[in-house]
Amino acid sequence: MRKVPHEQLLDTLKKLPGVDVQNRLSICSDRELALATMYMELLQRSWFLSFLPEAKVKRVQEEINLQKRLHIRYDYYLRALQRIQEILLRRKPSSEFTSYLRPRK
Repeated sequence: MRKVPHEQLLDTLKKLPGVDVQNRLSICSDRELALATMYMELLQRSWFLSFLPEAKVKRVQEEINLQKRLHIRYDYYLRALQRIQEILLRRKPSSEFTSYLRPRK
């Protein structure tokens, strides 16, 4: 059975030391992190956010609540996951992530 995209990200997190995960996730934008958790179950999201400082977790949760009111395109979710995965693996991100989200029509 094929894994959903965010499960690949969670697998990467499991392979890295916690300190590295925290340092690398901390440079991601709140919006990217919120997008990456869009389809995660509550336990997965809680575990993912547990690597972040409390203040950043609050900001990411605010962004999650904002995104729930919007119709976010699936490709935004995929791009956020890809960028975070690249940062975790210390690759140069393939594209700049825009902070503007254009709702679907």
